[in-house]
Amino acid sequence: MIIKEAVNDLGMDYNISCHSLRKTFGYQAWKNGVQPALLMSIYNHSSYEITKRYLCIDQDERDTVFLNMPL
Repeated sequence: MIIKEAVNDLGMDYNISCHSLRKTFGYQAWKNGVQPALLMSIYNHSSYEITKRYLCIDQDERDTVFLNMPL
């Protein structure tokens, strides 16, 4: 409830929850070089594939390939 109130107080019209913050933390940690095994442990995931899917890492990696392709 605190998160939703803060979003409303800022005049933002977003659906943000504690879960949103949890996923954002993991994604930012990954982008800043935190080892996948540590993120797996933090989230209590049984495999790296689950962690990648949870953080949408695969799509970012694919997007990077296309964005960095010299045409």
